[in-house]
Amino acid sequence: MRVGIKELKNSLSRYLRLAKAGEVVYVADREEVVAELRPHRSARTNDEAALTALSEIGLVTRGSGDIDDFVPIRMSGRGAKRRKSLTEVVLEERR
Repeated sequence: MRVGIKELKNSLSRYLRLAKAGEVVYVADREEVVAELRPHRSARTNDEAALTALSEIGLVTRGSGDIDDFVPIRMSGRGAKRRKSLTEVVLEERR
């Protein structure tokens, strides 16, 4: 939907309701579109949409478990390395 600035100003509540309902309202000044009113999308919604799109094209695999089921892998035995402290890592990087 396209609306002029004067009409938008006079009926702002109406156009905000339309945008909230999902309609994109294009605001025009002398026949040139200068702005858009669209429904607000939360960051979480955008993240979910992005992850869904990436999983559909095969770039990511969505987890199916619950975060409470996660158990970190512990390295033990002969192949395990001692974890370095942050100080040790920084000093190594400076060398």
